[in-house]
Amino acid sequence: ACWALTNIASGSSDQTRYVIETGAVPLFKDLLMSPNDDVREHALWALGNFADSPECRDFILSHGVLQPLLHLLLDPGTSKLSILRNATWTLSTFCRGNPQPPWNVISCALPTLVRLIYCTDDEILTDACWALWHLSDGSNERIQAIVETGIANRMVQLLHSSFSVQTPALRMVGNVVTGDDTQTQIMINLSVLP
Repeated sequence: ACWALTNIASGSSDQTRYVIETGAVPLFKDLLMSPNDDVREHALWALGNFADSPECRDFILSHGVLQPLLHLLLDPGTSKLSILRNATWTLSTFCRGNPQPPWNVISCALPTLVRLIYCTDDEILTDACWALWHLSDGSNERIQAIVETGIANRMVQLLHSSFSVQTPALRMVGNVVTGDDTQTQIMINLSVLP
């Protein structure tokens, strides 16, 4: 059943909304904690697909899905690479959209994203950087909260990674330098300019 609903959720926006409206979000939230890797992986895909619009994303977040997702990413028992990749991708889908997700809800993901940008897997790095780019695309207060996590130096380091990582890292650095003078100076001090 999980697999079938995941496939329906990856269809059109109308099909995704139908699955959401039938009460699937709390069920998939519970499936994130399943002991079965395949079930967790399908739940991750479904929840990521559900977040295809800001309205659906916010509905999912309002059901408390973020905490079990972050738990899954931080759990040392989660060692299957495909689950970590799917979980990071799902988290990145929760961070995107216009309007942005409510900061008071999504900002708790920052410590997890900080951990993820030190992974060696390019897919995880890429999705974590995209998430940070989306979150840093806003007010100076948002930028400051991200800078205060201490990731600025790591983002500059990632400018010398694979192209798939460089692009979102560069965009995130670009968002920081468009902040206030202090935020811009932080990046200059890290030799972001050659």
